[in-house]
Amino acid sequence: MKCDLMPAKKLEYDKMIEKLLRIYYSNNKEAEGFIQKALRGGPKTRKLMNKALKLLNKESGDLDSELIRKAFWYSKKKHSKQKRLSGEPYFIHPYNTAIYLAEIKMDAPSIAAGLLHDVIEDTETELSEIKTKFGGEVGSLVKSLTKLKQIVSASKRKENNVFLHKILFATTKDVRVIIIKLADKRHNLLTLKYLPKDKQKIIAEDVLDFYIPLAKKLGLHELQDEFEKICFKLVKPKIYVKIKTKVEEKRKKKEAEMDLMTAKLQENISNLNLNASFSKYERTIYSIFKKMTQNLKSLSEIEDSVVLIVLTDTKEQCYEFLGILHNTFSPVPLKFRDHMSVSQFSFYKSIHTTVMGPKHSPVKFYIRTREMDYLVRFGLIQLLKEAKSNPDVFNENICFLNDLSSIDFQDLSSESFINVLKSDYLQDRIFVFTREGKLIELPRGASVVDAAYALSIDIGNNAVKGKVNGQLVPLWHKLKNGDLIEVMAGKKKRVSRLWNTFAISVKARNEIQKHLKVKKREKKEMRLVTFEFRALDRIGLIKDFAEVFFSVNANIFSAEIRTSDESGLGKDSFTLELSNPKKLEALMKKLKKIKGVIEIKTKYVE
Repeated sequence: MKCDLMPAKKLEYDKMIEKLLRIYYSNNKEAEGFIQKALRGGPKTRKLMNKALKLLNKESGDLDSELIRKAFWYSKKKHSKQKRLSGEPYFIHPYNTAIYLAEIKMDAPSIAAGLLHDVIEDTETELSEIKTKFGGEVGSLVKSLTKLKQIVSASKRKENNVFLHKILFATTKDVRVIIIKLADKRHNLLTLKYLPKDKQKIIAEDVLDFYIPLAKKLGLHELQDEFEKICFKLVKPKIYVKIKTKVEEKRKKKEAEMDLMTAKLQENISNLNLNASFSKYERTIYSIFKKMTQNLKSLSEIEDSVVLIVLTDTKEQCYEFLGILHNTFSPVPLKFRDHMSVSQFSFYKSIHTTVMGPKHSPVKFYIRTREMDYLVRFGLIQLLKEAKSNPDVFNENICFLNDLSSIDFQDLSSESFINVLKSDYLQDRIFVFTREGKLIELPRGASVVDAAYALSIDIGNNAVKGKVNGQLVPLWHKLKNGDLIEVMAGKKKRVSRLWNTFAISVKARNEIQKHLKVKKREKKEMRLVTFEFRALDRIGLIKDFAEVFFSVNANIFSAEIRTSDESGLGKDSFTLELSNPKKLEALMKKLKKIKGVIEIKTKYVE
């Protein structure tokens, strides 16, 4: 979808609000008809538009148009004295943010929040005023999208981290927050050319680093592609041009071959009750660059810079078409993935296969239903709509947000939180399997200890070693996609500070830190107790003392061993660290049972 930038000349606000509402009601023909009816036969004035909206509210009982209308004129008034660097009225930005939200069919409160998202931050307006005029729901969304004014004196990087920390915390409560923020970011990127070159690059780097992985995580692949096309050429212009030039040459040849294949396949299904449509998907230059760098491949080895997408009506037709495809063209071994029946991704369902084309080069196909295609393009947005009728489907597919909400935001600095995001949630993922067939999703670069904590906290805390594809491996062994894993755990906790050097998943690192904090707290709370013994000296006496101390987890802080050669009596002294004073009584009972012990005296060391 392209966003039409408004000219710098005087804006026609009546036409703007009309366009916004037409888009909003475009999926509701009856409501759109009310607007058409009211506008018919006269000039399109603000007064007539208001009349149309009143008619709409009266006849349909729908107050959404009133909320959007109010937000439109309120935002226009608040931003009336502000200009963008392009010379356009500032209102163009919130308006285009709202247009995009309407195009992707977000609800009226989201569109209103899109119109109002900069009002508190950039004008002398209090949140209480927004809540009074537009209600608590819109007010809460706008609050979440507003940067904190008290951190403006901080560095830009720190300010940005604090804001991202804030906005993602808000997203765990209401997923619409992040969608509105991405719509806001989208329009800013479309108008990036008006900024100085160095600032363009900084913003583009931030988008590549954070917003693109986030869009991918949320299944917003259409938005992800749009961001990648804008940002990569700003960050690495020379590499972009070099790859683009060579890829375009390859694509022309590949697309000609695809046209021959499409014609042949359409001929083969013409007599079948199989409604299939074909389209070509071009990978972004950035995704090709990532594939080259991550898989250590040269550009000549990248065969799927363009992919043939086949859409059908039903899942059964997808498999029927797959059979026809493999019978028509030879499938390439080990190049088949069924992400439809066993999907590894929350917002992705599709069959991937590669076949040899008529010109003897590999051609990649994605096969899915039209319904699945919408999910692939709009992910979270599509699930948000489905949640109204089927909340379970939504909850099952937002594991990213569920996991995100498990982080103790108050316990992490903004810098630490962003590092956590980049090292785990926004990383590319791998999938490993247990012997029972359970699928575990982990960040790329995860170790056996990450898998152990993914299975359960107890298994993680007690982990001793692992077995990967039948081979014994240490806990720091890095896992690969498709590994078959087994974690061996003992009966006691074995968490070590060393684990922090190879655990990268948030769950593993959180649990390791929790355990280490408990150990540190217990150590601080330990009482020092001195035991003075009179005992008959014998071989193994000190060993017996040490075993009793170990049995109650007492640590020997210091020791003094003295023996009288004449009497054969030993006067030994041990100072112990006791994590729990209640253990003293049990310890005394065990010590008195040691052979040769005559007398024991104890005292706490202050």
